[in-house]
Amino acid sequence: MAIPYMGSKNKSASKIVNIIEEYCKSNNSKIIIDLFTWWFAIWEEFLKKWYTVMANDKNKYVIALLNKVINEKLDENKCLEWVSREKFKDVLENKNKYEDWYIWYVMCIWSFWNNQKKWYLFGEDNEIKKYSLYQLVVNKKVDDFVKWIMPQKYIDWIIKQDNWHKRRMALKKVLWVLSNRNDLESLERLQSLERLESLGSLQSLGSCKLTSLDYAEVDIPNNAIVYCDPPYQWTTTYAEWWFNYVEFWDYIRKISKTNKVFISEYNAPDYFETIYEFSQKSSLAWWFQSHNNQPNEKLFTLKH
Repeated sequence: MAIPYMGSKNKSASKIVNIIEEYCKSNNSKIIIDLFTWWFAIWEEFLKKWYTVMANDKNKYVIALLNKVINEKLDENKCLEWVSREKFKDVLENKNKYEDWYIWYVMCIWSFWNNQKKWYLFGEDNEIKKYSLYQLVVNKKVDDFVKWIMPQKYIDWIIKQDNWHKRRMALKKVLWVLSNRNDLESLERLQSLERLESLGSLQSLGSCKLTSLDYAEVDIPNNAIVYCDPPYQWTTTYAEWWFNYVEFWDYIRKISKTNKVFISEYNAPDYFETIYEFSQKSSLAWWFQSHNNQPNEKLFTLKH
């Protein structure tokens, strides 16, 4: 399951993959192309099944982080550093000072709602509290806040764990026992880091090619299976670049002549049909409606 982010396909990925794979089997195709990979929820599943995967995203920072994780090695010590509000702002405003992979790591992991925008993860009144728990897990440091929210026996039990992964799980259990669930979000950053590190094992699976191009520039071989999860129309966008939906749908119709194409969206032109519909509770809706009142997301393909 991929890292959570705004609009993530984590919960629906398996179903989407199963639908696409049924076509792959009937069409004898083993090449999957993801034109808007974002956070690899779909193509990761195909890579595990030994497909040849071509993952693309116009955002170079996304691809830089994926390349760092899969083909190189993530710098755990750097990722374990606490990203303060000031550091978060500096990364976003002075990208030339940082490596591309680290920019996307901070933008996604340390942003509010994982929205990759200029909203820091924690409110000013909660930041110091989250920092205390973070230090307990990563550096085994105990301050007055930690002593105030939990008995010493729990602190001792957490500290005796021999690595930060085990300390994270121990603290999670303690917070649940103490019904202090409001502080659990401070552990999500570490859980996401663990998830990133585990992706290094994908290198030994099926073939994966990473590119950072405009979707229309990707070289698509005939008989490939193409999956598209574009920025959704009428919703807040991930990045500050304008998306031409008319050109996109014309392009999809064009490549559908020689490839089977699947598109995740809320709506599509009349010459596409819905083959799967599911509830996708996310923070994308521009009208700020509640999760329970959001429209269903759909999987489209060109009509026969």
